[in-house]
Amino acid sequence: MSETIKFEVVSGCEGPSLYVDDVRIAGPKPWGGGTVSYRFDVRVDRLLGGIEDFKRRLRSKTGGDAA
Repeated sequence: MSETIKFEVVSGCEGPSLYVDDVRIAGPKPWGGGTVSYRFDVRVDRLLGGIEDFKRRLRSKTGGDAA
């Protein structure tokens, strides 16, 4: 069984926020609470593979080195 990471989109009064394993990484803090709009798990190997694909596409568009 592969390790997974939990993703949640939380809707608050100031807009949506993205949480990864209970850590807010984007969007405003949902002051006074919020509601989870979407929740899903992603396999770590699939996530890392997707990041590598994204970096390759970015490098091909810019012609440079994306770290």
